[in-house]
Amino acid sequence: MAVLLYGAPGSSLQPAQAPARFRVPTTAAPGTWQGGDRTLTGMGDTPGTQVQMQVAVFDINHFASYVAAVAGGGVIGRSAPFTYRVPTPPIPPSLLDFQDFDGFLLLIIPEPSVIALAGVGALVLWAARRRRPRARLLHEGPDSGRE
Repeated sequence: MAVLLYGAPGSSLQPAQAPARFRVPTTAAPGTWQGGDRTLTGMGDTPGTQVQMQVAVFDINHFASYVAAVAGGGVIGRSAPFTYRVPTPPIPPSLLDFQDFDGFLLLIIPEPSVIALAGVGALVLWAARRRRPRARLLHEGPDSGRE
């Protein structure tokens, strides 16, 4: 799930409304919020007003909100902060989109399980044992059977 964080430049950022999913690449508006526009309560609508924004994602299967995911040490991701400027009316639809948002990529690398670690350890031990040169007992004397 994703949530839009916003606030005045230099202040802490707060979530705007409930979290939502992004539209998939096969839709007419890929990467945009599902569920409509986001309202930035308390920021005003004076043209030129700057709003600091950041997009954050979290796992909704483990936490009900982004704030809970942060508090609970969940897997989260955040974009770099960016600035939105309230446009002058009449506002063309293109200016309602994020102008300075670069996007971001969240990579989740799972921790190996105990079984996987044990398997790797056993494989290393097996490989080390096979590579170790074995000592040969060579006995060359009258009893060795050689003439």
